[in-house]
This record gives sequence, C-alpha cells and structure tokens, in this order.
Amino acid sequence: MRMQIHELAEQFKRDGFVIIPDFLDAKECAAMNQAVAAHYTAERRSIEAASHQTEAGAFMQAFACDVIPWDPVSEGIACFSAVKNKAILRQITEACIGPAYHESSSLVMYSCTGGRGQSWHQDCLPDAELGFNVNRLFYTRDVREEDGAVVVVPNSHTQGRIPQGGHHESIAGEQIICPKAGSLVLLHGWCFHRVLPNYSGRERVSINYRCFPQGVDASVTGVGVYRNGDAYFRQGLAKMR
Repeated sequence: MRMQIHELAEQFKRDGFVIIPDFLDAKECAAMNQAVAAHYTAERRSIEAASHQTEAGAFMQAFACDVIPWDPVSEGIACFSAVKNKAILRQITEACIGPAYHESSSLVMYSCTGGRGQSWHQDCLPDAELGFNVNRLFYTRDVREEDGAVVVVPNSHTQGRIPQGGHHESIAGEQIICPKAGSLVLLHGWCFHRVLPNYSGRERVSINYRCFPQGVDASVTGVGVYRNGDAYFRQGLAKMR
C-alpha cells in the first residue's frame, strides 16, 4: 500500500474521500467479474431493469439515476464475502471512522451501456445528530470517463446540503475520478458526488460495502439528497425541492 493507513484516514477526513489503488489483486478482480457476468445475464438485465424503472424504482426517474443493484454477500457468493472480510479493510475503516463501526449488506451497482449514471446527490441527510454512512467502493475493471467516471467535490462533506441545480451540472471544485481495476474508494455519505453517464459500449460496475460509525443507524441511507429533491427509498417517494 503506497500510503500509510494514518495518511489515508487524514485525507478521508479532510476531503471526504480517498482513493486506494491496487487494493484488490488480479485474481480477486477476475473472480468478482465472473460472478457479476453470471448474475447479469441478458435476460436478468432486461427483467431487473424493467422492474427498477417501473415498480421499485419509478420514482427515481425524477433524479435521473439509472442503475441495477444486487447484493451478492446475502446470496453467499464467496469471492465477495472474502473481500468484505479482509483484515486490512477493517483496519482502514477503523482509522477513518473509528472502532465498533457496523456494516450493511453489499451492493453491486450495475449500469448498462448508454445509461444515465447517477445524478448529483448525498447518500443521507447532512445532519450531525443522525450521522453518516461511508461507501467503500471497489472497482474490478478500469473505469474510463466514457464508462461513467465518479465525480466528487472535495471537502463538500463539511458544506451542508447539496445546492440546487441540474442533475449533471458542474459544481465548482469538482474532481473526476477514473478508478483502475483493483482500486478501493472510500466516500463519505455527505460528500457531493455523481456518476457520469455511460456513453461507452461497456457495462459499468462498482461494488459497495457500506458501513456506519458506531451509534449511527443504517436507516440514515433511507433518504437520498439530490439537487432537486429527496428520495425516500423505502417508501418509493420523491419529495421535490
């Protein structure tokens, strides 16, 4: 690891995110890629995309988000569980958000070619009393800008609610991240972030192991904060600003 763990933690606390290249080796990436390909067959992509856009996720149209989720850890897929249980991942997480943190389920975010990505948002309300989540995002293949790069605003996790504006309208100071295969990105839930539309001919995949500091309930991610309103995921409701 190129940076010491305390340096990673300091950068995370300052910027709201940190990039750790080469966290996964080629064998780990290959196993996870194989499992993703087996899950997202053409037939399943069609069925899940239709469900996401109509029943479970129709309200997300208001926020211009276009992903198909999957929880492989709950299904006992060994390669995903092995990464989740890596000792070094625990050490890094504890350095960033403290001991006794807890985790939610895994979350593969799959975007088909031509998808809109994800518009600007925060994962939870920027409320100190409620607390925040941390996304631990793994990338098992290179992500080019045209595949749907990640865009973040450094230090925005200290700036309160994301300002009103367009779904992919630039925010001053934004930084485009194109993770390489094997990278791990830690991202504070209050940090302003989006995923660019996928204009390439390749599917885009990120794998998220969300976690929460001690005392923070996982339900904080039940409300997503967007530039034009809030998404209440459990109710499937959109409250526009």
